Formats: sequence, C-alpha cells, structure tokens
Amino acid sequence: MAIGRLFRKYRMGAVVEPGALCASSCVLIYAGAVYRLGYNKKALIGIHQPYFPVPRGQISPEAVRNAYTAMLTNIRTYLTEMNVSPQLADEMLKTAPSDVRYLSAKEQEKFGLTIIDPIELETTSLQQAQELGISRREHIRREALSRSQCPADASFGDCYQQVMKTGSLPLVDLSRFGTPVD
Repeated sequence: MAIGRLFRKYRMGAVVEPGALCASSCVLIYAGAVYRLGYNKKALIGIHQPYFPVPRGQISPEAVRNAYTAMLTNIRTYLTEMNVSPQLADEMLKTAPSDVRYLSAKEQEKFGLTIIDPIELETTSLQQAQELGISRREHIRREALSRSQCPADASFGDCYQQVMKTGSLPLVDLSRFGTPVD
C-alpha cells in the first residue's frame, strides 16, 4: 500500500503486459496507479486472501483475529483512498492464500480498477481546459468530437490535439490530388 500511495502521489501509471501477471500485493500497487494498463484479456490481475508471516512467539487466535481485522480495515481504507471499491477486499477473502482468483475485465470495471482513475481524469481535464482557456463544458464537447471523429490509427494524436486546440476537425489535405478545377 505504501508503494501504491507513492504511485498516486507522483501520478504514476502501472502496466501489466499481455501474458504477465499482477497478483497478491501487486494488486494493491496496481490500485494506486492513476493509469492502469492491465485491462486486457491477456494480462492477469489476481487476488487472494492476505496472510501474515509466521511469528516467533506464541500464536493466539485473539491476537490473529485483531491483527486480521486491523489489516482488512487498512486495506478497505486504502482502496477507498485510491477510488477503488472496498468490496475488492471482501472478494479477496473469498479466495484462499494458496489460490489466486483472476479478475475479468468486467470485474476490474466493477471494482474501479479502470484504465484511468476518475479523479486523475477529472484533474487532467480541468488542467487541459484551463490551459486552453475553455470551459469544462466546451472541453467535454471537444473530447466527444475527437473520440467520435478522429480515426483510430496513428493519426489519432494529431487529430485529437487539433480538435482540442481549435474545437473543430482538421481540414483534409487534398493537395495530393493536384490543382482544383474551376
């Protein structure tokens, strides 16, 4: 959770490459990231019950219960702080430490492990609108225009920038077709 808080503080992202695994405590770091790129069918995001290392002294069920309750409270508080549903902690409890439950994309969405943290998205949008000198409503309009009209290829970035700066789509360059005929 301390690493996840650092990710959040410095507005860092986390990437789980296709074929890679983020399980156990990694999920808590992943939850702290403001951008989460493990939201694909080939990356594995796995959860299970938290557990303690074996203590040196005598083990008391009461002490274990108190420590476990405190740990779960800390995890729920942390998840809430990271804009992730504290219900994720409850789901962790349903899987034994010796097993791993992999979350589907739908489950990641349900728990708030979305690609962009909603607070980060709003912060970035407000900063961009401020830099452009436009209202938040105009920013939303331009975002929607770019998402619906800019091509989903290598030119998307340039188109997006043009729409965000001007509020309209870039003009199509027809110069390769020669001189217009009157």
